[in-house]
This record gives sequence, C-alpha cells and structure tokens, in this order.
Amino acid sequence: LLREIDQTPDNTNLYALSGDLYLSKDKYAKTVAAYERALTLDPLNPRALNNLAWLLATCEDENFKDPQRALALASKAASLQTVPHILDTLAESYYVNERYEEAVTAAIRALELDPKNRTYYAGQLKKYRQAAKSAGRGQ
Repeated sequence: LLREIDQTPDNTNLYALSGDLYLSKDKYAKTVAAYERALTLDPLNPRALNNLAWLLATCEDENFKDPQRALALASKAASLQTVPHILDTLAESYYVNERYEEAVTAAIRALELDPKNRTYYAGQLKKYRQAAKSAGRGQ
C-alpha cells in the first residue's frame, strides 16, 4: 500500500485505505495523518471524513479524542452520503457531545436504512435513549 502511495501520491483513496489499516492496528497517530492527507487532497471524501470522525469520537486513547471536530466531520460526511454507517458515526458524535436527542434521531434513521444490522443499531439507539433520559431530555 505504501509503495502504491509513493507511485500515486495524489490518490485520496489510498490514503483513506492506509488510515483504515492503521486504525485496525491501533496506530492512531498514523491513522490521523493518513485521513488528514486524504482530506487535504479531497475535503469531500466521505470515507475519510467518516472514519476520522469515528476515531475522534470513540478512540480509547484520550489524546486522540476530539468530540467537537468529530461532530463537524461526521456532519459533513452525512451531508454527502446518507448511509447507515455514516449516520451511526454522526449519532455517536452527537452522543459524545452530549447532544442525545440528535443522537437518537440519527440512530433511528440508520436503523431504518439498514434493517439487516438491526441488533447493532438498536443497541446504539438504546444507549442514546438512556443517555437522553438520564439527562432529563426524554425520548
């Protein structure tokens, strides 16, 4: 993959793929750098926007968490592609920003669009609804 990037350094998808690979290996600094490079080349790349948002919203390493930026990236990705996994990232980004009602709304939409993964999306929705209820905001 790195050899291919050297040969075609303007290929946004290769940087996004390398970000995915680094993420799977918990190499967060390299993950961020790869997605950032992809977004430098193509600021409207839904995959890079979404996957970087997910990392910034959910990373176990607090040094890489950035809930506000995660929400901005996820919102941009969702404006480009309304697909379940991007809506899931958007919902999670709302959640980590304590915007629970919006997390619920995004999660409902993801669930509606992908009934095959009902168990996962229903679990996410339950988490967001519980947070909203605990915060005293209903749903």
